[in-house]
Amino acid sequence: GQNEAREMIDPDQAREITEAAKIVRNLVALKIGTFQEYVEAEEELTRLIQEDASNIRSQMGEKKYFRARFRQDFLKGAIGFNILWVKGDYNIAERSFLRINKSGKELSDWEIKLVDNRESSFARTVMSIASVDNAEHYWHSQVSDEYENLKEKALKIVDNVKMIQNTLFQPSYMRPIRSLKQPYLVARGDKKPYYIAEFLTLTEGARGQKPDTDELIQADKDAGETEIVNNGFAITQNALDILSHLAGDSNKSLEIIPLLYFYKSDGTYIRSLFYGFVYWLMSGNDEKIKQRKYIFSAFRGAFEMILRKDKDILVNRLGRNIGSGPEVTTQTAQYYDELLQLLLKYTGSIDSDEFLAEYSMIIEPQKPSLPHVVRGRLFTAKQKSMIVTETLLDSLPTCGICGGKIDPEGSVQHDHIVRWARDKGETSTANQRIAHPFCNNRRDEIEKARVNITGIPFPAFVYQTTTENAFQLKMFDDKAFS
Repeated sequence: GQNEAREMIDPDQAREITEAAKIVRNLVALKIGTFQEYVEAEEELTRLIQEDASNIRSQMGEKKYFRARFRQDFLKGAIGFNILWVKGDYNIAERSFLRINKSGKELSDWEIKLVDNRESSFARTVMSIASVDNAEHYWHSQVSDEYENLKEKALKIVDNVKMIQNTLFQPSYMRPIRSLKQPYLVARGDKKPYYIAEFLTLTEGARGQKPDTDELIQADKDAGETEIVNNGFAITQNALDILSHLAGDSNKSLEIIPLLYFYKSDGTYIRSLFYGFVYWLMSGNDEKIKQRKYIFSAFRGAFEMILRKDKDILVNRLGRNIGSGPEVTTQTAQYYDELLQLLLKYTGSIDSDEFLAEYSMIIEPQKPSLPHVVRGRLFTAKQKSMIVTETLLDSLPTCGICGGKIDPEGSVQHDHIVRWARDKGETSTANQRIAHPFCNNRRDEIEKARVNITGIPFPAFVYQTTTENAFQLKMFDDKAFS
């Protein structure tokens, strides 16, 4: 009977059904989660209840807790699903899907755009990072048999996607803050794909704003498989390369601590701080990026002290006057740039009257805020996060070369205080200190920048004002930074 049924289906129709099923499966995973995620959430909830755990909802997080309760209700028969059958091909089914969502819980303009341009390399990259467990469905399984030579590159894209997802979103963000380990990007629910798109727009050289993303997402939607896979590979390589400047054990890694740079003092994640830092650090060509990293590392300790003290003021001022997220990418980046220029000008003397006078022109002075006091006995999540964050950052050791905070559980290298190769320093604990990977491998340039022996020019900060300029900078460029 099954064989007869297969013979009755037209091959083209069978292919359309298969493709439609893949797209629906991926959309479900992207929008509401996979079946397995609901099963695992329900199992975790059951275990916590049996263990008589406290604060179960907080431990699990809102999304996982909702999924667990939903599955419990479904298993009890308290929830059912309505199914609508439509006759016709894949295009009719797709239009019906969009019409149903518009009559019920409407898809956002962004979600419709993602569906409409789902074949583009940018859309595939966004969706595969957002639904990383199904990443191969967007790449390897989409490559036709006649393009067998693309299979290997498609598999590499899947590997890249998994590394990007892991670097950006692991470990999971939970408040109140309990650990130094926090993700570079925080996004929950249907915001996740959009935030990923903002980040990828940055790594492609733009500011992460909507017009830039719109142009990227439509750039090659009608291209052939070879072009789309090659472009997808370039997008993921660009993103990974930029992330390698921030995290990991690469020799170019600054090992930036997200909690110090991208979170307010009360543990609130601020993506504009992350976007602005990426946009600023990676502005210009390879040589300009190196120069910026040398000078940044020369005064990193002072840079972090100022940032830690004033990032709340920066966020509040920009948010009040302009907006948030990618709306203030340029303004946030400008703050980082002007701060570093002052540190170079005053050789890191942040307590001098001259420095403070000029710095007050960058950051709008504010009156000290009153301590957050509540009437009840229990401390709030903000209060808990604030003291934990402060204690964690205070307790961190510093890099022996740049003076910036260093996570001893992160990517740490060990430096000879008296150089081993040049000055015959001993390999002993007395002649050892910990350092960031970039600092350890660029020590000479950093120390020269600190005293300006070589007269390293301060790299101009490149402001991108049009998407055309942004695409010329990095769009689908296979070249990695050195």
